[in-house]
Amino acid sequence: MASIETYYLKSGAERYRVHYRTPDGKPKEKSSFKTKRDANAFKARVTVSKLDATYIDPAKGKVTVGELGKRWAKVKESQMKPSGWRSYESAWRVHVEPEWGKTPIAKIERLAVEEWIADLGEDLGAKSVQRCHSVLYSILKMAVENRMLTVNPAAGIPLPSPEETDPVFLTHSQLEMFITEADAGTRTRKDAAAIVAVLGYCGLRWGELAALTPDHVDGNRLHVLKNAAQAGTKMVLGSTKGGKRRVVPLPHRVQTLLAPIVNSTTSKHILFPDRNGDYSKSPGRDSWFSAAVTRCQAKDPTFPDLTPHKLRHTAISLAIRTKASIKVVQKIAGHKSATMTLDRYGHLMSDELDEVADALDAAAGKVLGVDPEVWKSYGNPTNVENLYNAHKSTTDTENEISA
Repeated sequence: MASIETYYLKSGAERYRVHYRTPDGKPKEKSSFKTKRDANAFKARVTVSKLDATYIDPAKGKVTVGELGKRWAKVKESQMKPSGWRSYESAWRVHVEPEWGKTPIAKIERLAVEEWIADLGEDLGAKSVQRCHSVLYSILKMAVENRMLTVNPAAGIPLPSPEETDPVFLTHSQLEMFITEADAGTRTRKDAAAIVAVLGYCGLRWGELAALTPDHVDGNRLHVLKNAAQAGTKMVLGSTKGGKRRVVPLPHRVQTLLAPIVNSTTSKHILFPDRNGDYSKSPGRDSWFSAAVTRCQAKDPTFPDLTPHKLRHTAISLAIRTKASIKVVQKIAGHKSATMTLDRYGHLMSDELDEVADALDAAAGKVLGVDPEVWKSYGNPTNVENLYNAHKSTTDTENEISA
């Protein structure tokens, strides 16, 4: 049974102390209640929580976010790929730990978290804010699951939504111009043209390209089996995004650029190493890649800003324009589902609707012995109303004459 004890401070002020036992029988006490009513309320909460198995030892709530965060980081890092963990580690180190590291988990209030999210939004993009929240939420979720907190104060916090941006696509002619310019730079790589061609026609992510070996090239097919990801200052080999292997088409156009490299590389060695023979890092803003983009933009004002990853969008868009099925495009992209592919690239398929309509017209015309061009004279669907009105007008006139 819990009990309440009255005691006095040196100033003579009256205070109350609650004596109770934890569910495993250990004696505990909580002091400094100014009124007996507050002491009784705490006593009642302890009693009820023990009965319904929701009791949380107040001492566990004194653990700081920094202390628990280190344990969370150890677990999280072991569960994620280096490329994915890098952004979460940065969010923890740069934003979460400096703000919350010294705060006991039991002292975190929902309002304080909301204010922190609002402050982050003034300097960071929506995705970065979401990642910072995810780190704090995950740490506090760990606390709840380990009976250190009853509720997660970071749960259900409204977060900013990232603005949707249309993927950047190159036309065929722009892609070929880029291949030429990449090969022509004064400080470019000797294999730059082949790199751009593989990215722009085959849809690989940079890490997948960096991990390629001659064994992955199989005639008209390219086997995407591994991914080289940056972990700190190093590149490490791991599985592809989602852990699934895939096979993508390898056009002869790309084969002509790739063949000399494959033929001069031994079986297990990577095709596109850096100067030290290690996995290549994605080229940044001041690189052979960005220089080639600048030269292309000087020749073509419509040439977009480009990164290696955006060339992947080009490859997928070109595949769509060949009338490849959505399942084939999904396999090339390496998406988990066709729904994901449609959500991202479905608008590129809208042009096919006209072709479907034309094909149906042709089939119907063949059955009826009618030239579909006759139907096309009615124009777009808005003229269907005009056709209806004209028919109605003619009918009304005939009725008047017959009357």
